[in-house]
Amino acid sequence: MSVFVNREGNISVFRVGIFMLIFGIIIVVGGYIIFTIEQSRFNSPLNIDSYPGALEMGIDTRASNQQIVIYRVPDATVEEVFQYYDAEMVDHYDADPDPLSRENDERCSRFPASGAYPDYVEGSGNVQYYYSCLFNDSQYGNNRWTEVRIMPGLLTLAADGSEIENTLGQTRIEYDQGWQR
Repeated sequence: MSVFVNREGNISVFRVGIFMLIFGIIIVVGGYIIFTIEQSRFNSPLNIDSYPGALEMGIDTRASNQQIVIYRVPDATVEEVFQYYDAEMVDHYDADPDPLSRENDERCSRFPASGAYPDYVEGSGNVQYYYSCLFNDSQYGNNRWTEVRIMPGLLTLAADGSEIENTLGQTRIEYDQGWQR
């Protein structure tokens, strides 16, 4: 305390002021550093653990801050993979595991709700149906997200009938990712 006392033995307003100024600068600089470190995570994709045994088929870079990563799972059904990602959503959002008590944005959705799309044609490269799970991370106007789409394997044929892609009997997973840049 003798640091704050002047020669006469009274509290020095000047010394206390200097101390408060230095303390304030330390708080502001420290806060800025913490804020900058926290915001830097938005410069990369939101990574969600892939299904165990999933094999990466490729990455389609859409922009400097958007990509689609495609996986295939040879030995699991669409429903098994859906259950895995639905449980990941519970962990990500720290939500109630009961699907009926969770918010709509905290659970996976099926498109169409039942059956297959009416215009589905095998070999066209279109999907019969898919599940969509949206993992979102937003803070202070910054956003990054990963939409996981789970669907049955595809058969895509060229105009001449040759195969472009054949993952029938497997499960296809797409990670559609976007982040700040």
